[in-house]
Amino acid sequence: MITRRGIGFVLTAVAAFFIASATRVGWVHLADAVLWGVVILSAVTPWMSVYGIRVSREKRYA
Repeated sequence: MITRRGIGFVLTAVAAFFIASATRVGWVHLADAVLWGVVILSAVTPWMSVYGIRVSREKRYA
């Protein structure tokens, strides 16, 4: 589920990308790469952490 904070983080990464492209400053490119790395890791991590979980239902009649 995407949150307001997640949307803000992605928009910040997009803005940093455009600023880095316009200014061509190395540390801005580095900061942008870190932001995109965090975005990608936060998108992939939930699927990796719950990969082995299985759910089974049982209905008992007494």
